[in-house]
Amino acid sequence: MSCKCKNENSIKLGYLAYKFSGDPTENTKIARDMALRIMQKHPDIWVIVPHFTVDGLLDGTVEWTGKTDKQCKFTKERRLLGGLGSVMIISKIDILILGCEPEYAVSSGVTWEWVITHFLNRSYRKDNPIEITTYEEMVK
Repeated sequence: MSCKCKNENSIKLGYLAYKFSGDPTENTKIARDMALRIMQKHPDIWVIVPHFTVDGLLDGTVEWTGKTDKQCKFTKERRLLGGLGSVMIISKIDILILGCEPEYAVSSGVTWEWVITHFLNRSYRKDNPIEITTYEEMVK
């Protein structure tokens, strides 16, 4: 897999969209391992795991032990800040890596990240579109 970035010699920025819901802590640990595996296979790609990056920056949370996503009880303002942070990051990435299918029933977050990427590719990033691929494609 090769990234279709402007400068093929530079480090590429990837964003791993993954299922957070269900068991947020375990799913984020799985996503971290997925990101590390991608970076080991592709040393020219740096992968952002959004809940480590966005939540870690906003409130220092990178673990939700014993909580389901429903028990995290993010306020509306916190959800908005998290969403805006993710959109800002997605607008700068080279590759969106889907850790699961972008189906709303599987993960509403991944679905929105996929939709936002498509929107950006047809507007702001139409001259330098964000590549969309899957985790399986990255590690095969």
